[in-house]
Amino acid sequence: MINWEDEAIILKVTAFGESAAVVNLFTEKNGKCAGLVRGAKSQAMRSLLQIGNKVKATWRARLSEHLGTLKLEPIKSIATNFYDDPLKLLGLTSAVAIIDQALPDREPAAEVWHGLLALLDTITDYDEYIWLAAYIRWEIGFLGETGFKLGLDKCVVTGDVEDLSFVSPKSGCAVSDVAGEQYRDKLLPLPSFLTSKGFKAPKEFSEGLQLTEYFFKRHVFGVYNKPVPSPRQRLFERVEMLHAD
Repeated sequence: MINWEDEAIILKVTAFGESAAVVNLFTEKNGKCAGLVRGAKSQAMRSLLQIGNKVKATWRARLSEHLGTLKLEPIKSIATNFYDDPLKLLGLTSAVAIIDQALPDREPAAEVWHGLLALLDTITDYDEYIWLAAYIRWEIGFLGETGFKLGLDKCVVTGDVEDLSFVSPKSGCAVSDVAGEQYRDKLLPLPSFLTSKGFKAPKEFSEGLQLTEYFFKRHVFGVYNKPVPSPRQRLFERVEMLHAD
């Protein structure tokens, strides 16, 4: 018998049979894992099995390659904080869907784990002008952890660190206003809040989500012919609608 205990965030819950569910978790030490939870349709378990909740997980199986069973105990209820804020709820569901669909199974990802916890705290505690910026930075960090790091600290052409306005769609590196002016139609906009210029306008949130989505499509999900997760698409659509001007 193989077993482990770990802290985890619930990523996905799928009904299985009459009363059980297969639960996908993102754990601190064991990466992304899944297991069978019995009695999942009881009132107590339904409130626990909410996407984004933090739990103590005990996983058991005869062999490591088996699905295994899970015993879950509550640590922190996160999902309920967002029920009255649709945008924050989309931020939560988008982040966990990206992890669920992009990370390989059973490979520890400590930086992603700590980054997710920090992001969830920020979404909980701050207004959208702060947490949306943090969310976009989290996606940039996630891209780096999965193998494609964006270089946004200096111009890839001149080496300048000021007046960065664009991103090369090929290299993922920043391009200054002067160096990129004649190629602006072929470059991606770089939101000011990701540079030394600082935040200027709410439309930058849409630009930031478009920026990371481009590289998600090209280097993460597109590699496996998978679309960007639907919660992430809905987050972009909602932000674009709210901050179009």
